[in-house]
This record gives sequence, structure tokens and C-alpha cells, in this order.
Amino acid sequence: MRRLNFVAMKTAFILLLLLILPCSAVEISDPARHFNFLLPDGYIDNPMAHVQPPIVRALYLPSQTQNPLDGTFVSIEDMNGVLAQQDLSNYPIPPGSTLFQAKWKDFDINVFRSYVPLNGIQVVQYSAQIPLVPHAIQLTFISASTHEANVAELMQVTVPTVEGSTNWQKSDTQFERIVKIVTALAGIVVIALGGYALYRRYGPEGRETRGFSHAAKWF
Repeated sequence: MRRLNFVAMKTAFILLLLLILPCSAVEISDPARHFNFLLPDGYIDNPMAHVQPPIVRALYLPSQTQNPLDGTFVSIEDMNGVLAQQDLSNYPIPPGSTLFQAKWKDFDINVFRSYVPLNGIQVVQYSAQIPLVPHAIQLTFISASTHEANVAELMQVTVPTVEGSTNWQKSDTQFERIVKIVTALAGIVVIALGGYALYRRYGPEGRETRGFSHAAKWF
């Protein structure tokens, strides 16, 4: 029943995202790396990008103006390994960047926001690190800083759609921790009672009692 409820909730969530994403959504899939996710319709492979490792794919939503940087760029980077399950807020981060967290599945993942001058225009980029296996990926969303609200929204609705296996472990909720403690205590009580019963049966007093009982049969 819990499995059915989870599937129903997941289906409803995907349908909601399809309603939120403009017009319709297109699936971006990488069978070799075992992941896929959704982007709004209109994204194409970026003709201006020279894709080379660690970037494995670059996509682009064309600008509505003559300035290409008014469009939105999305890149997928293979991080060439797995990510440790940790909050990076206490670690040094690149200058000019800020770090915050976003939800992916049941986890808080790290997202870097930075501003970079490019061809006389300041651009903003949001880089979300997704802890997939066999390799983690980094999804980076870029546009002119004047469109930052759109970039932030795109990151927020895209990251939850990423499908793939992870090496991260779900943290127990308070209720789950209580259940584990109660179960462990119940196990200890059962073991203790079992030991006491064995002692009564086979311990010194038990042997004397049984000896008396058997001896009584001879009289």
C-alpha cells in the first residue's frame, strides 16, 4: 500500500511539474550514464558550444532578442565520480560564489550561484550537483543576470525531475528512529526473558526441581 501511495504521489508530482513548465516538457536522457530529466519545450543542443569533457551535453533556449546571452544555457557535466553526502557550507567556495541547498528526492543537494562578466554583460549561473551513480552530474543554468529570476525558477523545477540511482542514504525521520529504538528494546526484553526461562529450566534450581520431581516417582 505504501508503495502504491508513493507511485501515485510521484505521478502527481510529475504531472504538476508538466503544468508548471511552460507549454510542454522534453525529456533529456543519457542512457550511458543512467539518468534523465525534464526541460521546458524549446531547448535545443547549443550550436555555439564546443562540447568536450567534463561537459557531456550543452543545451540552449534561443533568445527572443538579437543578443544570444538573453537566451538560457543548460550544461551537463560528468563529475567523474560520486559525491560524498555532506553539507559544503563550512568549506571554502570559489570567490564570487554563494552556496545554498535545493531539494532532490529526499536530499538537500548543494547549489552554487555565481556572477561572471561575459562579452561586457554580467551573466548568472546556478550549478546544482546531483549525487548520481556511477558518476555524479552537475547541471548548470546560465543567462544574463537580468533574467536571474527565470534561471532560479528553471533550476528549481528541473532538479526534482532528475531520475537516477544515488549513493546517498536517506536519513531516518524522528518517527523512524523511535520505531527502531522501541524495536531494539523489545528485542532486548525478549532475549532477557528467554535467558531467564533457560536459566529456570536448566540452571541449578531447575535441575534440583527436576531431580526432586523424578525422585518422587520412585516413592
